[in-house]
Amino acid sequence: MAGDLRSPADELALVWQMHKGAAMARIHTSCELVHNFPATLRALEEGQLTERAAFTIVRELSVLEDPEEMRAAETAVLEWAGKHPLQKIKQEAQHEAARRSPDARSKSHARAMDERSVRIFPNSDGTAELIHTQDALDAGAVMNSLTRAAANRRRHGDPRSMDQLRADIALARLLRRTDTRAPGESVDNADTSLSDDSVVGADATVVIHATGAEIRALIDGVNGTGGTAEHYGPIPQESLRKHLTRTLAQALLGGARRSRLGLRLSDEPPAGKPDRYTPDAATDRFVRQRDRTCQFPGCNQPAEFADVDHRIAFAEGGRTTTDNLHCLCRHHHRLKHEGGWVVTSNPDGSTTWASPTGRRYHTPPPDRGGSDPPDTGQAESG
Repeated sequence: MAGDLRSPADELALVWQMHKGAAMARIHTSCELVHNFPATLRALEEGQLTERAAFTIVRELSVLEDPEEMRAAETAVLEWAGKHPLQKIKQEAQHEAARRSPDARSKSHARAMDERSVRIFPNSDGTAELIHTQDALDAGAVMNSLTRAAANRRRHGDPRSMDQLRADIALARLLRRTDTRAPGESVDNADTSLSDDSVVGADATVVIHATGAEIRALIDGVNGTGGTAEHYGPIPQESLRKHLTRTLAQALLGGARRSRLGLRLSDEPPAGKPDRYTPDAATDRFVRQRDRTCQFPGCNQPAEFADVDHRIAFAEGGRTTTDNLHCLCRHHHRLKHEGGWVVTSNPDGSTTWASPTGRRYHTPPPDRGGSDPPDTGQAESG
């Protein structure tokens, strides 16, 4: 069991500074390259191909099942690469695969559909890009639907641009309909025009992390640093004010209607019951909202689905306090206890993870005053 838990992907993800899933894919592609594409490997070693080009050849030609066809396609692509810029090597590899196997494109599409996802990429200006990868025809249908709805609003005098309307309509369809008007805001200025029969959404809650000082600055009307939105990062004070005002209005005026915003004061932990092994509900909730993700360096598994673990084992004198608790996904929880990794808590609240190879990885204290947890830890040789 311990051998399985000492997965190379866990440590290589830290060394390469990428998600474990991406590291596993890279390892798999590297194995394919070494065992099934020797000519491409030689071209890479001799500097004739970039790593990205070599991996692209492996990915696009691996849909071929006949080894002879795979070799022939590899030879053809490498000959092409020696005479052309590498920008279009993906299309050339796809062409060679399709020429030798009628179902190559179907296999490639099926693989891409297996990898479909929704990802968020924060910008630096208080916005974020939401990327939804889906079947091209379905994505086109969604875009056409948004365009028709936006064009209809424009015909009825809506002053927003088509891009603005598509973005606003998509948001209204994804989130549950609520009257988001601030107190005193007129119907004309609100987004109630987007409330039609096609707008169907689901409950979604975003947690904003803020200190007591940041909330007091907001109440007192003085400049403050704002807060931190979960899965995004720092937000300005004006954004905190807007969302908090809307949430309070919904709570006070909307009856039992559920808010789409949660607020956590990051510098006011509950007292809890430190001499009991299992944390009480308030402590459990605080630790999960504070950590936000699994605290193994580089892991982004949401804390909502993680285990709450004692940094210093309860049996060894560790207490059930917010300072001694952290969130670990089930895989990294087992890795800590059974996989040969040694975890040390430092006086400043940071944590050092030592791998079985002797390398050490540092993670900062779980609450850093309003900034998001890093994607990867900092490594040093043991």
